[in-house]
Amino acid sequence: MRNLSKIILLSMILLLLGCGKKRISQPMISESKTSIRELEYDPAIIQKVKSILKRVRIKADESEGLDSLGLATMEEAIEMMGVGLGAVKILTEELEKEKEDWRIRFWLIDMLGYLNNEYAVRLLTSIMLNSNERRENRICAIGALGRIGHDHAMGELRNALNILTEQDLRERVAEALIEWKRYNA
Repeated sequence: MRNLSKIILLSMILLLLGCGKKRISQPMISESKTSIRELEYDPAIIQKVKSILKRVRIKADESEGLDSLGLATMEEAIEMMGVGLGAVKILTEELEKEKEDWRIRFWLIDMLGYLNNEYAVRLLTSIMLNSNERRENRICAIGALGRIGHDHAMGELRNALNILTEQDLRERVAEALIEWKRYNA
């Protein structure tokens, strides 16, 4: 239910921004491209994604917590969704490199879930299962896998029920699977 409210909120923001001075651009890559081979590096996409991430990092330094960071970076999240699938490969690489700021990792994990591409499943699964990863990031990875919803992501969530030892994480995985089943029944 929490993810649904986020989607509704982002949809309302998209509508509001579309009516103002700033127009939301069309995705920079065709949404029909799902293979990572098709997500080749386009210099315009790289520049756009790096520019967005630079602003997110600045706002993360100014934010006190996740809630304030989330509110402060709504515009960046919407822009990243506008870039679409072309951002997935770059964001996964940034997530693999980012080791210092857990809030940036959280933002990247969350965004990969909203971009909904199977390419991110391996990395999100490793974060979810990594007991050395910050708990908030592991929970976010569970939600991101649930939002991706592809068979591969759902299989990883089902496997996690047998691997994870932390009861609260197992409950989150079960909730993600139930929610996915409810919307895809």
